[in-house]
Amino acid sequence: MFWILILLLTAAGISALLIWMLHPASDRCGELIPFQEYHYAHRGLWDAGAGIPENSLPAFAAAADAGYAIELDVHLTADGNVIVFHDDSTGRMCGTSYTIEQTDWSTLASLHLAGTAERIPLFSEVLAVVDGRVPLLIELKLPSRDLSLCGAVMQLLAGYRGPYVIESFNTFGLRWLKKNRPEVLRGQLSARFPRTLNIAAPARWLTTMLLVNPLGRPHFISYRFADTDTPGFRACRKLFRTPCFLWTIRTREQFLACRESGCTAIFERIRPDRS
Repeated sequence: MFWILILLLTAAGISALLIWMLHPASDRCGELIPFQEYHYAHRGLWDAGAGIPENSLPAFAAAADAGYAIELDVHLTADGNVIVFHDDSTGRMCGTSYTIEQTDWSTLASLHLAGTAERIPLFSEVLAVVDGRVPLLIELKLPSRDLSLCGAVMQLLAGYRGPYVIESFNTFGLRWLKKNRPEVLRGQLSARFPRTLNIAAPARWLTTMLLVNPLGRPHFISYRFADTDTPGFRACRKLFRTPCFLWTIRTREQFLACRESGCTAIFERIRPDRS
């Protein structure tokens, strides 16, 4: 009987610990409601066939003109400029390969996106184009322990009057926001990461399961649509009804499933409000 009691207490303790680790910041869900009323154009409303590349000024202008909110990615260049670009390297989008964080803006500014006349935009240029017309879902790209991007982004947003929320895979970026800018709504990005990814196995598992939440205490989660069967995601939604954005929605069927689940769609290649 004694050992059964010990086992039960141990199981209860582990369960309580896991729930504590999984728990998001749940006191500001109401503030996210206006953001959840939009569909989010992934890297802008880009169209490769029409010569409008992802994360370009025309893609952001098209999204805002159409009334779609915008998901975008920001990096910090070697000389301290905040640019809007997804990959850590320019190879896929620009042909010539430079590592963003190791390259000055003057070099990156000379590159063309996907063989078009468009160039990598500064974050300040994107803010000017959108001009507060639709919400922004801003992903902090933090490929290392250097969190300088966080302060640089917040400095640029200080004079911006449009609505925005911030997310990152790097929970230390969320921790920075929690400590330095607690008024900003923040979200934990996650997915079922492949083993080939250059992340230590424990960190990869903890992030997938959303057990890194104690560090950043996110107000929402942003999860890959294909991976929503993971226990961490399902528990977070079921136990806490955590607001969630799902990426990347590419078909009408996925969009309907996303909406049915009560999550917000981050889409590309479709117009989700059209049949």
